[in-house]
Amino acid sequence: MKKDRKEHWRKLMRGTTMAGALLAVITLSGCAGMEERLSRVGVEPPFSKIQNPEHEKGYKPLTFPMPKEHVAEQSPNSLW
Repeated sequence: MKKDRKEHWRKLMRGTTMAGALLAVITLSGCAGMEERLSRVGVEPPFSKIQNPEHEKGYKPLTFPMPKEHVAEQSPNSLW
């Protein structure tokens, strides 16, 4: 019986160790590229130049169909 307990305990510890190692690997995988990102701390990020589409050839402004304006009727002495 003692042998069964020891074997059970070993299997439990082995599984716990494997689960801990897997958790560590998954957690540390989020740190990939951290060195490169930390090297850019304090440096202005590269921005693209602002472009105005109105100056491009063949530019057409966007138009959207708007719903007709609804005028609310007002009735005297009415709450709604």
